[in-house]
Amino acid sequence: MTENFLLSDADPEAGPGSAVDVILLHGEMRPFDRGAALRLPGSARSIRPEDVDQAVRRLCERRRQPPPLLVLDALPQDTADGRESQLRDLFAYQLHLLGYVPAVLASGPVRSDPDGTWRAAALGHAIGFGRTAEQVAERLRQFASDHGVVGPAVARVRLLSHIPKEEMFGLGLL
Repeated sequence: MTENFLLSDADPEAGPGSAVDVILLHGEMRPFDRGAALRLPGSARSIRPEDVDQAVRRLCERRRQPPPLLVLDALPQDTADGRESQLRDLFAYQLHLLGYVPAVLASGPVRSDPDGTWRAAALGHAIGFGRTAEQVAERLRQFASDHGVVGPAVARVRLLSHIPKEEMFGLGLL
């Protein structure tokens, strides 16, 4: 599931009755007040960690399910001053402190080809083959090195979780 559920009260794009294991949020990181916000692609609106927390709570109440893994993918910016990773980590940490989302996996900013196919492939591979949040994080780290990518294109990954890694259950088991 992608971030579209944040912008609408309609039922999310996952099929009715199916659990949502992973939510992918991607956008540009922005400073906001004393924290960070995420500007979604094609939107002028910035989303704060509190907005994400509330949207995930509503999603889980409607679907009667536990909260999913949240993947925060910071997009690289042409005008960035190098603070993208700091803002991404701050956003993830603020969301983590709110306490409802049990695991936040922050990735990016990863320099990619102009149409974004490399970053899409890396995220798809990691989520498709990782069974726990820790495995998804490790797959993201390995994807770049397996494909000979070095320097600023290498995924910068942080995993924040309230759940000890030995107690994380796999994706697709909800």
